[in-house]
Order: sequence, then C-alpha cells, then structure tokens
Amino acid sequence: MEEIKDKLAALKRVSKLEKIKIYQEIIEISYKNKSERIFYYFDQILLILEDYFQFDPNPPDAIKKQFSLALKYVFLVIRRKSDTKNFDKYIFIFNKFKHLIIEPLIIAKIYQVCGFIFFLKNEIDLSLKYLTDSLKIINKAEIVDEIPERYTNLGFVYEYTGNYKQAEYYYKEGLTFAQVNNFDDALRLAFAGLGRLHLRLKDYRQAIKYFERHLALIKEPEKSLEAATTKSNIAMAYMHLNMTEKSLEISLQLEKAWIRKAEPDLYFTIIQNIGTCYCNNRDLEKARSYYLRALDYANNVEDTPLRISTKINLAYVEFYSAKFDEAIDYLQKAGKLIEKGKNKRQYLEIQNFLGTILRQQKKFEAALEKFKSAKKLSTELGDKIKQIEITEDIAFCYNNLGNYQKAYEVLSQSLKLRKEIELKKNEEKDAEIEKKIIDSGNKHQYIYSNSISLISKDLSKKIGQALIGRSKEMQDVIEKAFIAAKNQTVNVMIFGESGTGKELIAKLIHYASKRANYPFVEVNSAVFTTSLAESSLFGHKKGAFTGAVEDFTGHFETAHKGTLFLDEISEMPSKIQSMMLRVLETKQIKPLGAKGNKQVDFRLICASNHDIRKLSEEHKFRFDLFNRINALELNLPALRQHKIDIPLLINYFLTVFSEEIGKKVPTITKGALDKLYNYDYPGNIRELKNIIQSLLLFCKKDIIEADEILISNTPKIDDTTEFDNLDLVEHEKKLIHLAMLKSDNVITNAAKLLGISSYALSRRLKKYEMS
Repeated sequence: MEEIKDKLAALKRVSKLEKIKIYQEIIEISYKNKSERIFYYFDQILLILEDYFQFDPNPPDAIKKQFSLALKYVFLVIRRKSDTKNFDKYIFIFNKFKHLIIEPLIIAKIYQVCGFIFFLKNEIDLSLKYLTDSLKIINKAEIVDEIPERYTNLGFVYEYTGNYKQAEYYYKEGLTFAQVNNFDDALRLAFAGLGRLHLRLKDYRQAIKYFERHLALIKEPEKSLEAATTKSNIAMAYMHLNMTEKSLEISLQLEKAWIRKAEPDLYFTIIQNIGTCYCNNRDLEKARSYYLRALDYANNVEDTPLRISTKINLAYVEFYSAKFDEAIDYLQKAGKLIEKGKNKRQYLEIQNFLGTILRQQKKFEAALEKFKSAKKLSTELGDKIKQIEITEDIAFCYNNLGNYQKAYEVLSQSLKLRKEIELKKNEEKDAEIEKKIIDSGNKHQYIYSNSISLISKDLSKKIGQALIGRSKEMQDVIEKAFIAAKNQTVNVMIFGESGTGKELIAKLIHYASKRANYPFVEVNSAVFTTSLAESSLFGHKKGAFTGAVEDFTGHFETAHKGTLFLDEISEMPSKIQSMMLRVLETKQIKPLGAKGNKQVDFRLICASNHDIRKLSEEHKFRFDLFNRINALELNLPALRQHKIDIPLLINYFLTVFSEEIGKKVPTITKGALDKLYNYDYPGNIRELKNIIQSLLLFCKKDIIEADEILISNTPKIDDTTEFDNLDLVEHEKKLIHLAMLKSDNVITNAAKLLGISSYALSRRLKKYEMS
C-alpha cells in the first residue's frame, strides 16, 4: 500500500485537475488490491468535476478519459461484490455523466455490469436491455479480444427465465464468434453455457460433451473454481443418466474445504448434488442430511434459487419415504418463493411434481388439474420433451377416471410430438463439438472442415490470406502447423514445390504461437552472396566496411523473440551455413565491426523446394545444419495432389479479386471449370491465383468461357511417360523451360510463375546453361 501513500502525498503538490489523474491511478491500484476505499476516491473525483463544471461543462479529452477509467473500476468492484446498494448510487452518476465517456468499450463494460446487477435484482427486462445494448456497442466497434461474455451473459439470463430457445441462440452465437476469432475465454464460456443448457433440456450426453470441451480449455483444473463448477455439472448429468456411482464419485471429490472457503454457493450446490445421488440410491437419511445442510446455508445467505431447489429435493426424499403431506408442504413453500421470482421453469417442475404425488395417492381429479397447469407452462416454454411426459400423465389420469376417449386423444398428441422430436434429432449434428480443435500454445485453433477456410478470420487477416480447402491433405498440413506453433522453440523445415504456400504456412505457425506479438522476419536466401548474407543476417556497425555509413540491425537481431523465416534455404552460401550453425547452437551473434556478442532468441522456420537430404549427401549443403533446421518437418502437397480444393480456390480467388477491382463476381461455365480442374498447375496455387487474376482483368463479360482460359496440360508432372524417373534436376529443368515458354523468355515473369526470385531463376538458368 506504499504506492497509494506516495500518490496521496503527491496530491498536495498538484492542481485540482491533475488530482483527477492521480485519483484515477489510486483507484486502479485499489481495484487490484481489493481495497474498500475505491468509492471514496471516486467521490473525490466527482467533487473536483462538480467545481470544474461551474466554469466549463466540456472538460478536455484527457480528463474525460481519466474519469471514464475510474468509473469503469467502480463498476467492476460493484460486479465483483454483487453490490446492489452502491449500484443504485453509481448508476445514477453513470447516467448523469455518460456524455463524458468517449470510449465505447468502457460503456459496453459498464452495461455488462448493469445487466448482471439488474439480473440479481430480478429486474429481467432491464437486465436484457443493458446486455443487448452492450452487445450492439462492442460488435459495432469491432473489438474482438474484449468482453468474452458478450453473448453468453444474454444466454444465461434467457436460460434462467426458462426461454431456452433464445438462450441456445445466444450461446451458439457466442460459440461461432469464439471459433471465428480464436477467443479462448469466449470459447470456454460458450461451451459452459451450452453444456448447462443441454443439462436443463435433459440432453445429458450432449451436455457432458460440451462440459468436457469446457474443461479441456481450463489451465490447472484441479485448482480452478470454474473447473469445479463444470465437474459438478458433469456429475449431475451422470446422475440423470442413472450412472449414480460415477456421479457420486465426482461429487465427493469436490467436497473440499478450499471450495467452501472460496465459493460457498458452489460448495453447497455440490453438497446438494451429493444428496441427490444418495436420494437416487434410496439412501434417504444421508440424502436428507446433505439437503438440510444446503438448505441451512441457503436460508442464512437468503439464496432464493438454492432454497427453492433444496426444498424440491427434500420433497423427493419425503415422497420416496411415503410421507406425502410433508412432500406437498415442501413443494408449496418452494412454490411461494418461485412466484416472487416468476420463473416458469421451476414453477412447472413443482406443478408436475404435485401432480405426481396426487396421482400416487390416487387423487386423479386433483392430479389432472396440476398436470394441465404444468402442460400449459411447458407449451409456453416450448419444451416438447416435458410436454410428452406430462401428456402421458394426463392420459393416465383420464384412463383411471374412465374417460377413455379423452385418454386416446391425449396419447395421440404425445405420439405426434415424439415423431417431431425424433425427426429433429436425426437432422441435428454435433458440428460444434466434432470440429477439430488444437492448442497452438497461444490460443486454441480450429480446423474448419465444414468451411471454405481452414483457419479463422483473425488468423487469415494476420497472414494476409485465407487458407482454402477441405481436402485431408490440407487439413493435415494445418494440424501439423498448429502443433509446430505450440512448440515455439523447435525449428521447422517446410518442403514443397514453388507456389504451394510455404510462406503462408510459416506465417501461420508464427501468428498462432506465443511469439505472435513479436516480429516475423522473412528472408530470401537465394538473393545472398556471402558478403551480403553476412551483413544482412548479422548486421554491422558504422564503418565496418566500405559503404557502411550507419549502424544496421541484422535479421537475426530483428527477429528477437519472434520468428525468422529463411526461404529457399538450399541456396544459402556454404560459408554462411557454418555461421548459421553457430548461431543456432549459441543463440549469440556478433555484428560486423562490433566488439562483443549479442544474445538472440528466435524461432527459425526454413523452406525449400529442393531435396536437401540429397544435397547434403552430395556435400552441397551441411548435413549438421540440416539436422538443426529440420527438427520438425512439414511437407506441402502440390495442387495436383489435392484437386478437390480447386473449385473452392477458384471461387475464393474470383470473389476476392472481384472485390479488389470493383467488379461483379463473374459466372464460370462448366467447360471453363473443367479446364481449370484438369490442369496440373506446375506453379501450384500461385499459378491458379495468377490465372484467375488475369481472367478477371481481361474478361469483358460476366461469364468466363473455356476458350478464355489459355492453359495447356503438357507436360504433365504426374505423367510417367513425361517423367519416367524422379530426378529432381531433370524435373526442375522442364519446369523452368515451361515457365520461360509461357512468359516469352521474360525472366521476371517466369520467376513469378515459378514462385522464386528473378535472382534465383537467373542462377538456375546459368547453372543449367539455359537461355
């Protein structure tokens, strides 16, 4: 607290307006330290502002920002403490001074707190209004990594009020948002919400799947209250699946002192779960003991939802003990509490249970009245499963009252509802759960097998392009790239023909890893001479050599904490290879002309379209360096090896390039599509991209015909009559020859077609004595 004392002392030496900034800093420190005086400090800011407003109703932006930050922390404390008393005071202040808040994110966060507190106050309409307004603000501002609960808080309120359809909508919206943006916190909340919702909908196996996904996203689950809550819900799901022993085992493991101390509400929910397990096993004395412990706590803290649920559960204990009057008494007391809360879902449960008790007592007229009331509520809530159960109870009562015609009509309704539900179940798929998700070390990443893009919108933006495809070959590449991202110190070697997207995969590994906030440095090894490479990689001091007129930071140092991508590594001069090896071993560099070494930390990713193993056997590449850079190997497939993705790529490139040049996306005829599909693409995806771009630039109609596509399918790379051996040099010669023909011997254009630099192509032409 010394820091606060120093700042309080500083207040005596500054002007009134400067005091606002100091108070704002004190409030931020107080929030972190959970100090009780945060409201007092904020009130001091208000007093200063009230004086200031007498002379100027519109303070400078700096003052507005400081006031906004201070008010945000006040509301966060209110949220943390569920402080409804202070909320009433500060929501008035917020509404009075809202015009001073110029940052939409702060308003959105305060609205979230308002939504939560109004929910606690059981003012559901106001709660939904503030949460909805918060969602609109944050989405309009297009801020991704803030307010992970933007959708799930709305879902929770709708779930609590029994509107499960709306709850499911918001939970799934939250899940989609989280997946698209790789937002782990939002992902956790969405899985938890969907698990809880399916628990309420009695889809227990689906609930367990969601809960297990949620648990997998929690770090150190043994020490986490969030994990304990989810385990408690899993135990409840197993209990409803009549797997009582498994449920009891999980629940008893959660009966821990640290949970009781940290979160009593959760602890006594667990106690209630244990009671329910014993109740299901008909160990009624143990069940009663645990339920009464939970009820005693609920009464002491005035926890209405827990009081309701424990009273209902105690009614079950008395029911199974054949003490029907006692059971009815518990239910009626619970019903009075529910009427205040207006929760249709809980009121439905009580009416249905009362009907069951009366049916057991053979009071069929009275039971029928309760069941009809319950059915009306289930219809209002759109709960077809419950409607079926209650409808069958109604039919049973009619049957015992001798009204067989009515019993038949009611059973017919039940059968119709069953068919509707079965049909819907057959149509539904676990798309959200079945998607492959991988921990990349930075965030959890999805491989979108059912989407045109294999990676998220967020990652696509960072690497500069979406990675398109549905083929197993490309999914495997993406999965391995995410695994490489997680292992952030391991050097990666990417092999693939020119144009397969080696640079994009390198960027994907970088931006999916924990190094994402540090530089991605791309270097083309093919352009280096020995002297140029040494200076470029290691850097130099001013005067180190002729022409060194200023200090230059080399690529090794620039990539510190980030990623260094060396493309065409096979072209690196041999002297630089040995220097490179030393850097990888020591993690130190010495710039030219420098007196001492510098420590560097970077992840190395290399790429090549050559067989470096063969080059190392021929002593054209250092074998020890190859082993260093090839700790983790990725092989990118040629486009002809995953032709299933060609139509998707065509559609993607047509859409993207049409938007860029402001044209309508043209229609492509079947003949044109077939021609593009049957071509073998020696230049791979880059060549397809160039073809589509050219077609869009030169086509004059809204339709692309086959005769506009000027490509030939000779020579075919995978044709054994053309290539009757696997000699890499011979294949490369043919590709270079083909590229030169297609570009009318213009080296720059041929190099682009091949996906290499003009320097690299010139060297190859000289090497093979081609012109």
